[in-house]
Amino acid sequence: MVVGIPASPGLATGVARIIGRVPVPNQRGRDIDPAGTVERALDAVSTELTQLADRLRSEGHNDEAEIVAVGALIANDPVLRSQARDAAAGGGDAAGALLSVSEAHASVIESLGDATLKERAIDIRQVGRKAATFATGSHLATPATNGERLVLVAEELGPADIIGLQSNSVAAGVASRGGASSHAAIVARSLGIPLVLGVDRSILEVEDGTTLIVDGDAAKVTIHPSDQEIRHVMTAMDVAAKRVELLAQERSLPSATVDELQIALLCNVATPEEARGGFQSGAQGVGLLRTELPFLESVQWPTEHDHRRVLDPIFEQLVGQLVTVRVLDFGGDKLPPFLSDLAGDLRDLPRRGLPALLDTPDALSAQLRAILKAGARSRLRIMLPMVTSLRELAHARLLFQEAVNNVGVEAPALGIMIEVPSAALLADAFAQEVDFFSIGSNDLTQHVLGLNRRDAGSQPALAAHPSILTLIARVVRAGHAADISVGVCGEAAGDPLVLPLIIGSGIGSISVGVARLDEVRARVRRLSAEVCRDLFRQAVHAKSVDDVWDLVRAEALPSIL
Repeated sequence: MVVGIPASPGLATGVARIIGRVPVPNQRGRDIDPAGTVERALDAVSTELTQLADRLRSEGHNDEAEIVAVGALIANDPVLRSQARDAAAGGGDAAGALLSVSEAHASVIESLGDATLKERAIDIRQVGRKAATFATGSHLATPATNGERLVLVAEELGPADIIGLQSNSVAAGVASRGGASSHAAIVARSLGIPLVLGVDRSILEVEDGTTLIVDGDAAKVTIHPSDQEIRHVMTAMDVAAKRVELLAQERSLPSATVDELQIALLCNVATPEEARGGFQSGAQGVGLLRTELPFLESVQWPTEHDHRRVLDPIFEQLVGQLVTVRVLDFGGDKLPPFLSDLAGDLRDLPRRGLPALLDTPDALSAQLRAILKAGARSRLRIMLPMVTSLRELAHARLLFQEAVNNVGVEAPALGIMIEVPSAALLADAFAQEVDFFSIGSNDLTQHVLGLNRRDAGSQPALAAHPSILTLIARVVRAGHAADISVGVCGEAAGDPLVLPLIIGSGIGSISVGVARLDEVRARVRRLSAEVCRDLFRQAVHAKSVDDVWDLVRAEALPSIL
């Protein structure tokens, strides 16, 4: 078994198809026209990717189509073509020329350090690799036989790798390079294909046809699973598919308890695809728009232009909708190179969230201006993460008002995340200064219980701990007294052992990942608000989190299917 980074959730099994290895020339003899072969191979790639983009558009996957169409443009790049022709004519090896020239172009772009350009480098390598397979006659025309499902395995996967084969033949993807914000990950999530990235390079040594199990949630890849493990996964896949279909049938129904308490159901997003998927799944708005993920490999603070480049396509999907944008939350396990370099010793890592931003106020001002401009056609809210003191909030509010004046718009709602004990304890004071609260259950749980995200025992259900519930009760009381809204945007909101407690606490909105929307709605609709309120009162005084879980299982864990 190998472990990596979770890039797209889900569970699947299939046979390995190794892609990206250096192609072996066919046996037709030495190519007498290597320069011509380069041209024909790049023409073939351009045609294939253009047709694929057209198919995606016809199926309603417009954003994915645009990603793939970039590959066709690269294949037609006159500079790349010219250099590959010259290299092939000099050495007589079309495939080798295509691989070396594409790698040289990719390396130059990658060295610039821009996160968006890094995706272009991946696309260039993919085009070079695909062209080399055409040049050697080893291009895969029929990806799967005998009804096999494929697990694509590569050093680095591009978006066209995932959707370029027959869509019903790709079960999952695994790669030793890449991250959760890559184009491959975006496409995989939008198409519901499990994907694990950042695994050990030993995965590249498996043979074609090796049976694999890919767990996109746990980021684990099992090699040569037992027959029992395969049967278990196949059964789980069938059950999951049927469950998804049934839950989706309730999308038009209100998110309300059986005794008609309305709970606003929002979604957490970071990409245009997630935003579109959220509203297709019936979300009532965006409760958390993460802005740091596209910049996790940046070599400097993002500029206003950088933010607009990322935000504009997302807001195009959200015109007229409620959108809560969290400003950059760098730190912890989300540390870009420029902050890692400054940090040096791990004991001296920069502060997280708002405190880190206030150390570089120009960076925060640039992002605030970009958010105000990009979100002008939405019902915008701006949210500050990791706030620990009223002094930090006052400083941030000054920068916020300056940005509002600079852009010349009406000030949107400004709120804070409650993620550390000090913020929860000061909730009464904070409530007089902000327009809304959003409880970040993940970080609040870890800070209160002394856990780390990577700890084996860390799980969303721990937000049911009596200590954390006590802090949540304090925040909700403060919010209600000041007549401001209180929501939850952490993973605990979607956990069946915590959801009844959140409802019982008096919280009015829940924001979860797009994939959890249908299940959370179904659970809300089967719960009683009265029972949840009584349960919360008992849970606050429980002796342990295990006792709370037992209470929930006994009183508020209805079967949803």
